[in-house]
Amino acid sequence: MGAFPTPLAAFGLVYAIMFVKGFPEEAIFNVMSYGAVGGSNTDSSQAISEAWKAACNSKTKSSTVLIPKRQTVMVKPILLSGPCRVKSITFMVKKNRDFPLMIKSFLEYYLSSGRCKLSQINGVIMAPTSPKEWAGTDKSLWLAFEGISRLSITGSSIGKIDGRGTGWWNQSCRDHPSLEGRTLIAPTATKIISCNDTNLSNLHFINSSQAHVLLMECRRTEIKNLVITAPESSPNTDGIHIHSSHNIIIKNTTIGTVINHREI
Repeated sequence: MGAFPTPLAAFGLVYAIMFVKGFPEEAIFNVMSYGAVGGSNTDSSQAISEAWKAACNSKTKSSTVLIPKRQTVMVKPILLSGPCRVKSITFMVKKNRDFPLMIKSFLEYYLSSGRCKLSQINGVIMAPTSPKEWAGTDKSLWLAFEGISRLSITGSSIGKIDGRGTGWWNQSCRDHPSLEGRTLIAPTATKIISCNDTNLSNLHFINSSQAHVLLMECRRTEIKNLVITAPESSPNTDGIHIHSSHNIIIKNTTIGTVINHREI
């Protein structure tokens, strides 16, 4: 029988393999490792921002920012931007069958000029209930993606994006024209702006404050396997808005909103 390699020889073998194969294919950045606090109302925005920076600058071919199952994470307004060193990024929200993950916050993602893959929203992303959480921000935005090539936003088992728009509906200028503090503009659940080769699939959009999905200045977008619902009492909760965009495919999608299903 041959002798076991010495530690130095083993190290050399590992180094040689890394040299031949290059950098690893993928790296995972768990937000809990960066200080996110689950199961509470503690703001985890900074932790997610730091995890994003690490993933964005990773030397791997792809990287994943992971919000793990069995966690409830609260996030305030956040800007996640590119361009990134890594070629593709996954923002992954995992769930447990009996305990879906919830992001209970105002969550605003701007991913500028990079390459990103946001995938497997298997839990529930929820907006704050109070419009006051949008004070000092662009009230037309909740989840926004901008300037990204090959963006994928998907839930492998129909993840849910819940706009919890009742607070906005109760102060809508259309339904409450004499109300002091009434609002003219309410957030769109998901805005995709200036993105190319985008996939939006396998998601349930529910109770957006206003429109559920907006595409603006996008090219080559496929939307499939969506369910979009809002109650009859909700004002202007349109299904999908498409503005100044080209080569858009929508298929296998159910839109159960009161006013416009698709507006182009």
